[in-house]
Amino acid sequence: MSRRTAGTCEVGSTDSAHYRRWTEERVRFNDVDMQGHVNNAVIQTYFEVGRIGLGLLGECPPEPDLGLVLAQILIQYLAPIPWPALVRIGTRVAAVSERSCTMQQALFLGPRCMAVRGAVVVSIELLSGKAVAHGQRRRTYLESLHRSEAVISRDAPMPPKAPPASSAPTAVRNRPSASQPRRRIASPSGSGEAEPAAGGANRTG
Repeated sequence: MSRRTAGTCEVGSTDSAHYRRWTEERVRFNDVDMQGHVNNAVIQTYFEVGRIGLGLLGECPPEPDLGLVLAQILIQYLAPIPWPALVRIGTRVAAVSERSCTMQQALFLGPRCMAVRGAVVVSIELLSGKAVAHGQRRRTYLESLHRSEAVISRDAPMPPKAPPASSAPTAVRNRPSASQPRRRIASPSGSGEAEPAAGGANRTG
C-alpha cells in the first residue's frame, strides 16, 4: 500500500479541547509490565478501543463488500501509566480522502496527557484485499465526523479529575510521603527507627 494511498499519519494534540468523542478504559492488573507500568503494546489496544468508539463498527452504515484496515500508526509515549487507573481516550477524524481516513487520538489520566497517536485506516475490497474508494455511505459518515471536528470549541468534553488516592493499593496508600514529619523511637536493640509523626495522613483510630 503506497504512502499516497494511505495518507499522512500525524499524532494528535495533547490538548483535551481538541476532542469531542471520548472512550473510557480501566487499567487492569495484567496490563502492567515488571516495572508496574502499562505495557506499550497495551496502550495501542486502548487507542484501538477509542477508534472503534467512533462508531465504525456500529453507527457507520455497512458496506457489505468493503472493509476498513489499519494502514499506519504513529504513537508518542509521554508518561508511564500506573495501575490502578481509569484512562480516557479522545478521538477525532482529522482528514478524509478517497480511500483513507486519518484519525488523531490522545490518552489522558485525569487532566494529564499520557500518550498521543495518529492512525490511517484504508477501505479495502474484502474479496481481493486491495485498497478501493470508500463507499458513498461510509464516506458521507466519515465526512460528517470530520466536519463536526472542524470547529474546535473550549466547551468540548474534558477528561475527569484524577482518581482519588483511595483508589490506590493499600500498600501505596499507607506509604508515608517524603514531606511527612517523622520521629525516632527506640528499639530493643537501642537503634532508632523512624515512624510517621502523630497526626499524619496515615493516622488511624
